[in-house]
Amino acid sequence: MNLLFSGFHAECFLEGYARVFLEFSNLLTLMWKPDKVYVTNVNQRGVNINLVISDLYTNLSKRVNTVIEVYDIMYPLDELIGAVLRGLRKAEVMMLSWKPHPSFSIILNRISNEISGYNSKLIMLVYSLNYLEKVLKSLKLKDAGSEVVILNPYCDIDRGSLKLIKVLPPVHTIFLQKGSKVLREKSIDKGRVTFRFMGRFQGGRGIKEVIIAFKRFRIKRPEARAELIIDSFSEDIETEEVFKFYGGDIRMVITNPVKRVKEGASSPRQVIEEIAYKYAYSSYVVLPYTKPVHVTPSLTLLEALATGSFVIATKEAASVLHRDVRGHVFVVDTRNIVEELVKTFEYLYEEHDSNFYWRIRSNAHKYAYNNFSYVSITKTLKAKLT
Repeated sequence: MNLLFSGFHAECFLEGYARVFLEFSNLLTLMWKPDKVYVTNVNQRGVNINLVISDLYTNLSKRVNTVIEVYDIMYPLDELIGAVLRGLRKAEVMMLSWKPHPSFSIILNRISNEISGYNSKLIMLVYSLNYLEKVLKSLKLKDAGSEVVILNPYCDIDRGSLKLIKVLPPVHTIFLQKGSKVLREKSIDKGRVTFRFMGRFQGGRGIKEVIIAFKRFRIKRPEARAELIIDSFSEDIETEEVFKFYGGDIRMVITNPVKRVKEGASSPRQVIEEIAYKYAYSSYVVLPYTKPVHVTPSLTLLEALATGSFVIATKEAASVLHRDVRGHVFVVDTRNIVEELVKTFEYLYEEHDSNFYWRIRSNAHKYAYNNFSYVSITKTLKAKLT
């Protein structure tokens, strides 16, 4: 068997859509043990995808036969991608990454008849409800003998040549390993409570609300040994910055890990290890989203759970998991979210390092292993992906 994995900005390995693509590429390679693997990628940031694969996904790296990258600055982009896909149709299975980009649906439509005429399986990764709707509307495969599989977190549907498989994206084993170590040693700073927000500075993430709530908490509890860290990254900053507010109890950390990797200052594995460490050794990870995130479920949530973090989240952050997070996530209501967060900070400050605290962290880690580890996702795909 030969596999083709076609990525879109996969070198941006901190982004949810890129991680979904890379993790599934690695997992399917482990599961099917193909003779050859071909990888294509539309590169935006200039980090060589070979570097990311070889450093983070050694099993995939061992079986990769050919890597072809084209760049966003090369036009016309859709013709370039289409030509690459046509040229590698010798693969029995083709897996396409996704990103909400108009070229993707256009390209898929242009080559769909050619793909369907060739007896191959087409797998699409669609972890956005809006994009899933667009794909289903635009996908028109005329040859019923060709199978199209859409991996998604929403539903299972089998309509002959079109199959939707409900499956969560796997998380890198680094996160689960880090969680096991912390839970085994209970090695956190017990003299200071750290509430850490992780993620992009984007609308609906609740950054403003969590800062206001923490300030009110500190006014109520001035003696509390507690801090709030807003931890974010951006590929657009030239120098990494740390800002301190409110007496130093609130810190904003902005980094550019992709730039560090591009310049050789860090490896992709070192970046992921650093992120996993931040999750695992923070007292609490706070995800106070007021709107659902675009990539569903939030990869930040999955990775935090995998490290056995004590996660404070809204239903909007938990998204498709929200009915299944009792005992694993401390859920706060978005109605009057500031006051809800103040109460949560007060309560959990007192519960830090208690039996209840470690029970929630242990439950989170077990939930992650049972639902989105490589072992559990492989089991799901072997049962559904024939």
